[in-house]
Amino acid sequence: MARALLCPYCAHEMEAMQMGTVQIDVCIACGTRWFDRTEFASIVSQRAPGAVIGWGERQNDDEVSAICPRCRTDTLAPYKYGPANFRRCSTCRGVAVPSQDLDLIIKSLGGPGGKVAEIVKELFGA
Repeated sequence: MARALLCPYCAHEMEAMQMGTVQIDVCIACGTRWFDRTEFASIVSQRAPGAVIGWGERQNDDEVSAICPRCRTDTLAPYKYGPANFRRCSTCRGVAVPSQDLDLIIKSLGGPGGKVAEIVKELFGA
């Protein structure tokens, strides 16, 4: 049996959640979403064929890397997408998005009226 993933923000266990044909992990305590390397892009491409999602830029600040829920090593580096902050693993390329940053990502994807933004809002209730 696979071990439950631990949230990199609050260390609570994450639960699997099915989104279309993709399964992601969600922290029931703080709402952080964990996406394995291709999950977020897969979810968006199912609903908006041709949409392109970038993952922002790595932040070169003094913030320490966090523990990756998948690799269980301190490889989750801070990234920024527009005004949203999240963490991305340098090993498995998974991404942890805090719940409070989902709305910021929606705005960065073209605002509430944008097609990709509407998909993200529908999927995550942001």
